Amino acid sequence: FNPKEAFSLWHEAASAGHADAQFSLACCYVDGFGTVVDQEKATLWHLKAAEKRVIDSQYNIAIRYEEGLGVERNLLEAERWYIEAAISGLL
Repeated sequence: FNPKEAFSLWHEAASAGHADAQFSLACCYVDGFGTVVDQEKATLWHLKAAEKRVIDSQYNIAIRYEEGLGVERNLLEAERWYIEAAISGLL
């Protein structure tokens, strides 16, 4: 298992619009898995997945807005995404 190859495949699928790959790619940027840590890119990909109703990305983008990770801190946006995650079924 090669992290750089996995990252490359997730990037390709995410760029093609695959929501789960967008979530996975965001996580790669958060953790530096197969790439360098990049909070702004992590936020970008979590947002793309969140907009496609990926619950984990909805929750993660809420945290990122709340804490200002890779995006300007915005508590109203954080609240909106926490609510979206709850509506989507996050327990």
